[in-house]
Amino acid sequence: MGESYHPNKPSRRFRSPSNPWIPYVGDCKAVNNYLESKQGIGWLFPKFLNSFFRGFSQVLFANNPLTGLIILLALSWADPLVGLAAAVSATFAIITALLLKQELRHIQSGLTTFNAVLIGSVTVSLWSPTFGVAVPLKLWVFIILGAIFSVFITSALTNLFSSYKLTLPCLTFPFNIVALLLFTCLMPPIGPTGPGTGGEIEVSSMATPGLNTTSTELSRQVRETSGEVTDITQMSDDPEVSVELSVTEPTFISDVGTGSNETAEIDAYDEDEEEPDPNAVNWGHMLNGILLSMGQVFGINDLFASILIYIAVMVYSPVMCLVSIVGAILGTIGGLLFTSAPYTAVYTGLWGFNGILSAAAVGGYFIAMTCHSFWTAIANVLFTVVIQQALMVAFHSLRLPVFTLPFVLSTLLFLSVSASGEQFPRVTNFSFPELHRYEYLERRRLNRINRNMQDEALHPEEKELVLKDIKVIGDEPTELGGNGTSSGGITEK
Repeated sequence: MGESYHPNKPSRRFRSPSNPWIPYVGDCKAVNNYLESKQGIGWLFPKFLNSFFRGFSQVLFANNPLTGLIILLALSWADPLVGLAAAVSATFAIITALLLKQELRHIQSGLTTFNAVLIGSVTVSLWSPTFGVAVPLKLWVFIILGAIFSVFITSALTNLFSSYKLTLPCLTFPFNIVALLLFTCLMPPIGPTGPGTGGEIEVSSMATPGLNTTSTELSRQVRETSGEVTDITQMSDDPEVSVELSVTEPTFISDVGTGSNETAEIDAYDEDEEEPDPNAVNWGHMLNGILLSMGQVFGINDLFASILIYIAVMVYSPVMCLVSIVGAILGTIGGLLFTSAPYTAVYTGLWGFNGILSAAAVGGYFIAMTCHSFWTAIANVLFTVVIQQALMVAFHSLRLPVFTLPFVLSTLLFLSVSASGEQFPRVTNFSFPELHRYEYLERRRLNRINRNMQDEALHPEEKELVLKDIKVIGDEPTELGGNGTSSGGITEK
């Protein structure tokens, strides 16, 4: 026989981990197993926190409460209002899902929460930079309503996409639907400010659609109109609602510790010394953009917070972290093709955050990591960049950001690709990329043994063990995977 079967060899889910930390990384089964054994009212809050933090991590296809906790801390560091908005949205989403009596395992894994997290964080982050006004109180009411509606939309789209021959996830489609409706319906008018107008500030030119900066910075691009620079630093006539806006420059790695915001004496250039080319790409700032891309997924423009989120993803899966970095690099470089100097959008991570999501989705999460799936993930990122440029052009006149719509459209197309053979092994029992790869290779090994059994005699006891392992891998209990899709094992197309 071509390959003998070893009945004593562990074949599933790292049954005997030598490292005690293994149960707490990946999808952190240890926490779920511990909480499932606890009953009583006193354990409701720990169970809520488990679901709450997993909702934050599910935005990045992670299912780990420690990852979610780090992400929430990063958001709160960048802007406390952003962290608060995300936390409030997640809480109302969980309550709504419980009232609707959705499946408990979906709530526990954060799948009913992650779209609400984005609605809270991105709305508060983008509102001031996009429209040039402070976040009004009524916006918080609509954020809560949007978080509630996102649960309904997520459930509806999950059922719709599951009805297809090839099951598709809803990804962050519910977030994009709610965010576009919210920004369109509550968009402040462009006009003079004054008493009774709600404190709207006249803005004669829009910031680049899709620009993500923290609401505390209120940083906006100033565009030239009719040869004059229009300054949006104005005050409302009503002192109770007046808000001062200031134009700030993005902080780069090379600026840290150099006193770039202070007036400094600069020696005059030598007559023979050439001035730097203003159209040249600053690769140090490019690195800054790659790092900021991770924070921009949640709408924050903070270097330290972005690095924290990278670390949070690494806690869940080093492979996922590496694939995300590749997506950020490709997206940031791709943005150079559609922008011109001074490349502000590229340097602030606006071209990399959709690439992170597109690479992570195809490169190891929904499709087990293989050579073919890796190159497919790269193609998905590049196509995402093209879609982002097209949407930015279309949305510019509408004064709307593109959110994560480029990632959703591109990834749904690439996940719908039908391929024969083992090039694109779809994952249906979602955990973390390393385990997806392990189960894919184990499945291949058992399939080879099964094929050999048809031609050669095998001891009845070994044959029974082989068939049992194949059934275990192929017939896992159905479970909703990250970003919304049903699961049940690894399938080979």
